[in-house]
Amino acid sequence: MIGPLRRNLIRPPVLAMVDAFVGGTAILLILIILSSNRQNQPGSQPQADVVVRCAEGQVATTLKPDWLPATQPLPPSDAAAWLAAHPRPDRLMTRVRLEADQRAFRCVTRFQQVVGQMNDATDDVTSRDTAQERAILLVTVVMIDPPVAPEP
Repeated sequence: MIGPLRRNLIRPPVLAMVDAFVGGTAILLILIILSSNRQNQPGSQPQADVVVRCAEGQVATTLKPDWLPATQPLPPSDAAAWLAAHPRPDRLMTRVRLEADQRAFRCVTRFQQVVGQMNDATDDVTSRDTAQERAILLVTVVMIDPPVAPEP
């Protein structure tokens, strides 16, 4: 008499397990979709705290927030260090939109290399204790049309 009762208690119903898994997965997918910041509209730009532009080998700030001090156009390595040295007041990650045309490939590449090296150094535990507070830069590159030369 104990044998059949014991077998039913040990095994949970398979249908209930499948239902719980499917329901939990569906809820998780809905939350992920709702929380994502997709920008599917044509002409929309990625969200950014700072917008910079590579032109003539220099990086210039085109959209500067209030917390960031003004500066002149800088070489890519200096611009990346300057942005990292001025983190946002409320968080340490700064979203940077880097605009460039096809001719500014070297400037974009150099900026991304320096940002990658600085982000790796910021993540390093040994340098974190001795270094000043630095922002982690999240860079999005947006290719723009080259400027049109004025007609003579």
